[in-house]
Amino acid sequence: MFVLVLETDELGIRFFLKSLNSSFEVNGTISDIATESATMRIFEQKEEFILLSEINDIPEAIEWIRDVIISRGYISSVNDIKAIAQYVMHGGDRFKIPTLLTEDTLVELDKWKDYAPVTMEINLSSIIAARKLFPNIPQFGVFDTAFYHTIPEYAKLYALPYDYIRKHKIKRYGFHGILHRYMMNRAYELTGIKKSKSRLITIEIGYGCSVTAIRNGVAVETSMGFSRLEGPFMLERSGSVNFD
Repeated sequence: MFVLVLETDELGIRFFLKSLNSSFEVNGTISDIATESATMRIFEQKEEFILLSEINDIPEAIEWIRDVIISRGYISSVNDIKAIAQYVMHGGDRFKIPTLLTEDTLVELDKWKDYAPVTMEINLSSIIAARKLFPNIPQFGVFDTAFYHTIPEYAKLYALPYDYIRKHKIKRYGFHGILHRYMMNRAYELTGIKKSKSRLITIEIGYGCSVTAIRNGVAVETSMGFSRLEGPFMLERSGSVNFD
């Protein structure tokens, strides 16, 4: 049995297939979606394979992944997959842990599309496509904002009228939480520091950049806020700008 992980956003798709019965795993990426030469890179042990195809949209890209992992013999059919984990950028106020993606869940997530319109549209497209291509396989959403539900209320607030904040749900949500949680756990593993007596600063430097302060195993502050535009400058984002 296998678990399939899908991280789908405006940059493309990263996927990871992991056996639950052995050490076998394979990961890959798809870039240049919506072109005549979309590129899939598959990393299998120490080898890299490159495939090209005309892929018009996210559903076709998910279908391509399904077809390739079957044709290369990684799985015999979709029924070999026990569960699918999907990256979801924004979990809003509700989703604080990985959650089974049901019809009700999708309705709730649709309400948060305006808070991250580009990426959330892509995330939902990936989820809906996978439901059709992998029927009866449970999908779970893993939310990039979930790690930051522990930030104190005073650290989430902006200097705006409180009624306005409540009406429009304006606060510091934080992003890159999946990665910062991983870095935290990896730091504990490598250093032996006790979670209950720890203070960490984790830094993500890549396409986007963010900084998170962690005390005793929970996030207490982060550089990203209502959107991913805040914080240090990034590859295609200015970071926080003071217009005064």
